[in-house]
Amino acid sequence: MFGGIGIVLYTLTFVVNFIVEGELKKIYGGRKMEASLKKLKNHYIICGYGNVGERIAKRLRDTKKFDIIVIEKNKKTCENIQLAKIPYIEGDATDEKILMEAGIARARGLVTTILDDAENVYIVITARSINSDLHIVARGTSEKVKEKLYKIGANRVILPDDIGARIMAESLTRPYGFYGLND
Repeated sequence: MFGGIGIVLYTLTFVVNFIVEGELKKIYGGRKMEASLKKLKNHYIICGYGNVGERIAKRLRDTKKFDIIVIEKNKKTCENIQLAKIPYIEGDATDEKILMEAGIARARGLVTTILDDAENVYIVITARSINSDLHIVARGTSEKVKEKLYKIGANRVILPDDIGARIMAESLTRPYGFYGLND
């Protein structure tokens, strides 16, 4: 009887310890990240960690010259960001509070790579209203959206589909030529 009670108590202690320790790590890690975010200055904010956002983060981190922070609303994607040891905020980049938490007022630049044009427009408007000196690069899907993003304050608008199509057409017509993006 004592052996059975001992096994149950040991198991219960192990489970409680596992849960409490994990929660403490989350709380401590969260506070540590909050403190480091408050210290960031002249950093870059990446809104959206899809295919494009992930590549931008990798390029900026590889140079070891730039501090970055990612804003991402997808919980599963945030787990990948955490594994990559990139500072991030889980939330919607269209929310002014989230942008403020990311240090938009002290940031050097922002890139929005979200697939939804309306969200990109809203992010650019909000970011520009908070930090007039911010360098903003936005993703768009059409010439019409590109014009609007420039009007509301984007410094640069990139149409990935347009760039891809141009390079593919050049590859087709000039298979051994140089494919510049400065056209």
